[in-house]
Amino acid sequence: MKSLLLRLSILAMLTFVISTVPAGAENKGYAFVFAYSHKMKAAYHTPVMTHPVNSKLINEKEYVADIKLIRQMEDAFERHIRTKLQLNTALFSFTARTGFKSEAIALGQLENERTGLRMQGLDMQLLSDFSLKP
Repeated sequence: MKSLLLRLSILAMLTFVISTVPAGAENKGYAFVFAYSHKMKAAYHTPVMTHPVNSKLINEKEYVADIKLIRQMEDAFERHIRTKLQLNTALFSFTARTGFKSEAIALGQLENERTGLRMQGLDMQLLSDFSLKP
């Protein structure tokens, strides 16, 4: 009986350790940033980028959001639009979407955002020269 309990305990412990390793081993998330203005009828977005992840998964698609990273990405994209495109960034709303588990998931979310903004009558433009090293 003790042997059976010991084996079951070891099996349960191994199952727990093995199931948590993939979540802990992931250290790369995928992200993108949008800027949009209904007044200017324009929207700009970045390509999908990678960033380091130090948090847990909140579901099968996303990691817990890193607010500091989100602000850093939004601020950098705002500076990029202000300096490279010389636009009044006060007319734009900026939003960074971070923490996607895979590039495919991020690309799907990016396309959903693009479709939604196009349906609102905004012209969409990719700013492929933007990059950020968080």
